[in-house]
Amino acid sequence: MLALVGKSAAVEAIEGAEAVAFKPNDLLKIQQAKDLVAQGDALLAAHDYVGAVDKCQQAVRKVQNMR
Repeated sequence: MLALVGKSAAVEAIEGAEAVAFKPNDLLKIQQAKDLVAQGDALLAAHDYVGAVDKCQQAVRKVQNMR
């Protein structure tokens, strides 16, 4: 459950960043955040819940100051 909450927070943060991003560096950070969420999904599927939450936290940190 916690992993899904983490993913939800990451997706929301990415969507917020996408709404305001226009610099190439910001767009790169958004793509990196999306990649981290995908890695989290893979860890979730492998039942590595702690790893999945960690990846989602990293994704949020990538985009957190873009709003």
